Amino acid sequence: WTQDALTQAREGLRCISVLRRRSPRRHRARCWRRSLFQTMGSVAFASAPVFKAIADVVKDPELAKKANGTFQFNITKGPGGATGSWVVDIKGGAVKEGKADKADVTMTLSDDDFVAMVSGKLAAQRAFMTGKLKISGNMGLAQKFSAVTNKLSNAGSTSKL
Repeated sequence: WTQDALTQAREGLRCISVLRRRSPRRHRARCWRRSLFQTMGSVAFASAPVFKAIADVVKDPELAKKANGTFQFNITKGPGGATGSWVVDIKGGAVKEGKADKADVTMTLSDDDFVAMVSGKLAAQRAFMTGKLKISGNMGLAQKFSAVTNKLSNAGSTSKL
């Protein structure tokens, strides 16, 4: 990740927490304006830079041998309560925003939990057992997504989140 993307992700998380804490109006407005223009579209998710990093990782043909499938991520509790969807197509080596026509695995979790899970601060099994992560589809393939997160952490992409 570039330093700008990391800074934007951190600022987005800070602004989200400020907005939730009923801080002074002036600070809330500044954070809201800043978060509007950060990453993708008009709503900035803290997980958007993570998906950009995953897009670089899934182009590796070695990864396709480990986890060959299409993963649909439904990200909830974004800025202002927004929800977003991303498709990680390891078969095709692409990541796009939106919904998949036919996904092998669908994972639903909050924006903050996704960033924590990919950065290694939250174990996927613990998130699933506590209900933070909901999985539908091929459970065996869902477990193989850890190959993507391991590749991200080995590349040093998530160390500064």
